[in-house]
Amino acid sequence: MTSAFANNSSQRYFSLLCLVTFLGSLSLSTLIFLSALLNEEGYSQQAIGSVLSAPLIPTLIALFSAGAILQRISCIRLMIISQALMILGFIGLEYALSSIPLSTIFRGLIGFGSGFYFSASMIYIRSLLSGPRIIYFFGIYASMFPLPNAFGPIVAQWYFKNHGSDGFFLYMALPGLLALLTLIALSIIFKGFDRSSKTPAIGLHSYYQILCAKRFHALGLGIFSIGVLWGFVTGYMALYLSQHNFSVGLFFYQ
Repeated sequence: MTSAFANNSSQRYFSLLCLVTFLGSLSLSTLIFLSALLNEEGYSQQAIGSVLSAPLIPTLIALFSAGAILQRISCIRLMIISQALMILGFIGLEYALSSIPLSTIFRGLIGFGSGFYFSASMIYIRSLLSGPRIIYFFGIYASMFPLPNAFGPIVAQWYFKNHGSDGFFLYMALPGLLALLTLIALSIIFKGFDRSSKTPAIGLHSYYQILCAKRFHALGLGIFSIGVLWGFVTGYMALYLSQHNFSVGLFFYQ
């Protein structure tokens, strides 16, 4: 079990980071229900589409700029900052739901934070692992991002059915808030693991070269197609299911 870790302390730290990422992703997974909620709040389909697509550009900016930022601050600090941004986005949605532009901005802020968190955490986890079982433990950590999708929509649908939209985003942000507090505690308790990324930052020109490489085209097309399908499912399936009286939570639990 410990072959991928330098010591028992590293293993405990890894387990806690898995828990933190699960909690943060649990809050994010409740946004699968966002389209159905916005529909009940009277948003038009065009307005719902605007809010749901808001994270696209902020997430890309965060993903492309994370490497350069990690040359200046540690991974754990960027994870703390990004988790805080996502919580601010949830709080903003709670009080800006009546405004389409503001809802779009705060949904984009959540995407901005999640882009930073994903990049920083994946680089960080890779730096903690060593030995022949790296892929195994790296896969365990990566599963903490999609795994909450089996639980978040159920909680979101139950809350909305019983309490409406009042307090929805505040309560759904609680797992993320717990993740933030845990990250802060970890940065204090495990100071020896608080380090900047040793991976050189990649410039925009390098990204462009990768996109132009012929061997990337088939792989890129496949990833893009899967992303489009997943984006549709997580974005609009909740609205479709709720309009046809199906359980949103049970669908995503499957």
